Order: sequence, then C-alpha cells, then structure tokens
Amino acid sequence: MRGVWGSGGTTAKSGQTIIHGTVSQTAIGRSKLNTNEVKSGFWYTTRSRFPKSSPGLIVVIPTFSGKAGETIEMPIILESSVALPYGREWKFKGTFHFNATVLEPISGFDSYARANDIGTLDFSGNSRDTAGIIKKITFKVKLGNQPISPVAWDTFSIAQYQTATIIRKDGEFQLEDLCFTDGKPRLIGTVKQGLALSAFPLPAKGTLTIATSTVEKGISEIFIYSPDGKLVTTIFHGELNQGYSELPIDTEYIPSGTYFIVLKTPSDMLTTSCIIAK
Repeated sequence: MRGVWGSGGTTAKSGQTIIHGTVSQTAIGRSKLNTNEVKSGFWYTTRSRFPKSSPGLIVVIPTFSGKAGETIEMPIILESSVALPYGREWKFKGTFHFNATVLEPISGFDSYARANDIGTLDFSGNSRDTAGIIKKITFKVKLGNQPISPVAWDTFSIAQYQTATIIRKDGEFQLEDLCFTDGKPRLIGTVKQGLALSAFPLPAKGTLTIATSTVEKGISEIFIYSPDGKLVTTIFHGELNQGYSELPIDTEYIPSGTYFIVLKTPSDMLTTSCIIAK
C-alpha cells in the first residue's frame, strides 16, 4: 500500500461527510470506502474491491501508439494483485477486440477472427509474477478508417484461480502523425513548403488524376491503399519533377470504393483520399 502524508491540512465538508487532509493528499486523490474509512491515493478505490483473503488482480491493456507501416508490441500488464503467490506458476487466457483496419496482429496470440472492421484476438500464457508485463502481442500498424482504436477486454481468467476477482482496464491505440484536413487524413510531419498532394475528379470514373508538388530531388513513390491498409498498387517509383506535376491513372482494374493515396518523398509523406465510382 502507498500513501502521501503531510502535516497541517484543512477540513472539507459535504453534507455529513468530513475529510481532513493536505494539498498533496487531495492532488493525488482521496477515496471514501463503504466502511466510511477514508484513504489517500486514487489506487485505493480500485483495490478496495479485492477480497482480503482470496486472489484478486488488475489486468491492463495500456494506451499505446505507432506509425502506419510500423511493427509494434502491445504489453498485457498485471498492474497489481493480492493473494497471488509469488514464484508459483499460474496459467492465464484472455480475449479482447479492436479496430482491425488499424491494427493487424502478427504474433503472440492463439487465434484471431475478423468480422467487418472488428478484430477479436485470443491469447494465453504462463506467469510467476504478481505484477508486471505477462504477455506481449505484436501488431502491424495500418492506415485504417479511424485514427484511434479502442482496445477493449472481453474476457480474462486464471486456470488455478477460477473464482479470483479480476478487474480489467481497457486500452486505446493512437495512430501517430495523422490529422484530418477537410475530412481527409494526412500524415503530420515537417511538411515542407511547396509539397502537396491531391486527386481529381472525385468521384473518378475512368481516369483519376493525381497532382503533386515537390521541391526536393530524389526518389519518390506514390501508392494506393485500400481502407484496411492493404496495398492496391504502386503508381509511381522514381524521381518526380520539381514543381507541379499531374499523373493520370486508369482506374479500369480498380474496384469502386474509397482509397488512400500516399506520396513518399525522400524526407516526407503525404496522404489524401480518393473515390472511384464506375
């Protein structure tokens, strides 16, 4: 147990409830239990739900982030526990769901299923810890249909302690370097003056024109991605002329739908959306 104490302080009243404490105790959090006992520290509110003699634990999916195209690890965290014997191996399993257009699982799981935009993942493992990281799930980050994905628990259980009190805390994934301008996603970076990307007409029927403006020399690439982050085609690979350029694309072999166009220069990246209708 942890607490913050200090001398002095003042008294606060709310109806019949009276709390006396210091500024440091108030800043870190105060909680009043069902027994009318007052604790200092926000962690006591959660821990007060644990039984005193049987196992209890708090398992957490954290808030984490990554850039499109990166491979990242998401830890499963045992935040704290009570009556969980240290050094004795225990087996766990769990299930959580997330936006599958943003995160694609690669390793660290038992099974994975996707229904429309929702991915559901099952995992299991062994641990001897009473606190710490007990599992890591590896994902590939994609430019999906949302910049933020909740990562929420469905189940978590321990084989040896079926009646344990388990508190699950949901997490969240944030796609880095992304903003929306006029409803279009764009990767944030040190975008240089004179660098631009657009597509027209919208929707495109037959021919889609991609317009670029660059100021730097070097190899550049232009890609088309589907909303679930899959590469549809590479439109251009080479050195773009400095200044304004237009690149007409035949959309005959691209199905109707919404797509993302990505321009990668030697030191920057821009993204815009397009619609193909036939």
